[in-house]
Amino acid sequence: MLKDNKNQSAISLIELLLVLVVMSVIVLMGIRQYRVFEMDKLIRLEQDRIDSIFQAAEHFYQANCDMKPDPAAPGKATFGILNPRANPANPYIGDSQGANKLYNMLVSEGFLTQNFPRSSISFLYAVQFVRRDSMRTIKTADGYKPIGTIVNWIIQVIMVLRDPSKASFYSKLLSGDCLSTSTNPTNSCPKTGSFGNYVVFERLPSFVSAQTGSSYWPTNPTVNQFKAMYTTYPILYLINSGGNTPDGTPQYFLCGG
Repeated sequence: MLKDNKNQSAISLIELLLVLVVMSVIVLMGIRQYRVFEMDKLIRLEQDRIDSIFQAAEHFYQANCDMKPDPAAPGKATFGILNPRANPANPYIGDSQGANKLYNMLVSEGFLTQNFPRSSISFLYAVQFVRRDSMRTIKTADGYKPIGTIVNWIIQVIMVLRDPSKASFYSKLLSGDCLSTSTNPTNSCPKTGSFGNYVVFERLPSFVSAQTGSSYWPTNPTVNQFKAMYTTYPILYLINSGGNTPDGTPQYFLCGG
């Protein structure tokens, strides 16, 4: 009888240990799953912030890529900040104060309607425009002839992390374009082989957000054709001048074409 009681006690202890092991596994799996959900939430938050900044920068670009109202002379126009005739710096990082100058300008001028606070991932964001021109040509009987310069501005959003050592990790999670050693990289992202502590995202103004679209995009070719007809010199003149205007400067094609 005493022996049977001992056997039952041993079995009960083993069962208790098995229950504790199973409960521990369930708790650990729950904690791990919670961390996964929490990380997904943080990543979505950062992606939404980055998209918002890109959209604000695109609106800034459209307001400044050609002409804009002159605040010093009501009723008149002046060169936009990103117009080559205004001699903008390349990269253009803004005119305000602080490490993230252009970001501050987007907020102060109303292009970005909210100033994002620091998160558990990011410390701050820097924004800049990197200029990469290309030659515009037209096919003639004598081959392709230059008729001007297409001014291309690439928007870059640079994320400064709370933990810079995890830059590569967050770049993959957030689909960053490259890494940089500076908050103001001097060029667009290389195709391969980037390194640094800052995550860089870059997009053309015509495609600033992967989450939004516009029904106006199909009309862009018509709008660009209209602008080319009425804001540039005739094609025949540009062919004969090598793509230059009468004062010897290039014929610029602005705002994406």
